[in-house]
Amino acid sequence: GPHGGHIIELGGEDYHAELTLDDSRKLTAYLLQADMKTPLPADAESLSVRLQVGDATEEVTLAAQPQEGDGEGQASQFAMADATLPESIKDAEDLQGEVVVSIAGTQYRGKISHDHDHEGHDHNH
Repeated sequence: GPHGGHIIELGGEDYHAELTLDDSRKLTAYLLQADMKTPLPADAESLSVRLQVGDATEEVTLAAQPQEGDGEGQASQFAMADATLPESIKDAEDLQGEVVVSIAGTQYRGKISHDHDHEGHDHNH
């Protein structure tokens, strides 16, 4: 993705979320349009990342961080305030689970998967 992160499809290929994890293990999510370049401002106050850690699920909430040009009450970037990630997660490749975000009143879920080859990709058309 444009920020060197991990792309997650939301609602087929209409929207995308890009997850990045920096050296301080802070998780940031960027909402992107179908072209995977243009920021997608949403009126969501937060975005949830449900992480699969072993047999457990840990929910991390990323708060809206409005960027210049996002518009009133909208944000295309979401970041962890002070929550800490489970120790087992060292980089973005360790992220497993799903992203849940509401865009224009519709809830979208996107699976965080690491099959880089896109083979056997089921779009349920």
